[in-house]
Amino acid sequence: MCTSRAFGKLTGDYHELKEATSNYAARLAGKLRREKLCTTVLSVKLLTNKFIDQELQAYPSITIPLEHPVNNTPDLINTAHWGLNKIYLMGYQYQKVEVNATGLIPESEVQLNIFSEFKGKKYDQVSRVLDQLNSHYGAGHCEWPARAKTKNGR
Repeated sequence: MCTSRAFGKLTGDYHELKEATSNYAARLAGKLRREKLCTTVLSVKLLTNKFIDQELQAYPSITIPLEHPVNNTPDLINTAHWGLNKIYLMGYQYQKVEVNATGLIPESEVQLNIFSEFKGKKYDQVSRVLDQLNSHYGAGHCEWPARAKTKNGR
């Protein structure tokens, strides 16, 4: 399952890329919950515009195995931010960021890892409440602070 979009303009600004990554990870989390799925692997990829020969070209990506299968927004945003931080290359003008979920399993079949603590139960509940509020009041009405903060420029 993938969320990505080309930017309206090329950007090398880390904060703009982080904002886009937050938005795509949040959308991906919503898709997963609607389909009643959890992901065990998250991938983040940056793409430059291959049709502009004068620009430096790079397609860095990272695949991150998750400790626990998740579909909640904060865990996916935090993991996507971690991945972006690892692959970001200064000096490149990026056209697109992609956030992909693989290793999908039904949320009814999630097994936790006994060697690490699962902290997502609270996030799962809050994610569902925000889904219900957005369903009632309209998409985007209620957002996670990471998205709202970057969206409003604060």
